[in-house]
Amino acid sequence: MANVFCSSKLKEFLKPLIDINKTIENNEQWNAHLFYLEGKKCIIFLNKETIYSFVLFGILKKDISNIRRLFIDGFINKLYEDDILELKDELVLRMKYENISFLMTNNDKSAIGSINDCISRITFSLVDNKCSLKEAKNYVKKNLNDTPMGAVKYQFPINLMKEKIKNNRYS
Repeated sequence: MANVFCSSKLKEFLKPLIDINKTIENNEQWNAHLFYLEGKKCIIFLNKETIYSFVLFGILKKDISNIRRLFIDGFINKLYEDDILELKDELVLRMKYENISFLMTNNDKSAIGSINDCISRITFSLVDNKCSLKEAKNYVKKNLNDTPMGAVKYQFPINLMKEKIKNNRYS
């Protein structure tokens, strides 16, 4: 089970799914934010423990009803891209993330700062000070979790997530 704490912007976009009465349990903690790139909605998800992140690009209003499936598929695809997940672990991970709650922001300054840092790196480009969607996707695919992050004592999020998956600590 996972709790996804949504920024105010994302909360407005996912309004029908936000559970305002849910008591926060000691589940997997994620933070998420909605940002725009080339006029398209994108959502970045960040695991609080590892600062491991992934991005859903080009999200539409019609995708809201499938956001839980998009979350787990995006997470698993990113784990495969980063050569972290083995096929034998995918089903277990999907079962662990079967129930996902989208909640209002927890105002976690560390997570918010890490998300802002990730978005800055994703959208940075030396070409005319514009970042194309293609460049952003390429950066996310190759580099997003390969930067040491201050929120985890300058460790690499990819290494922390590898360790977490290896030790089956994703609940």
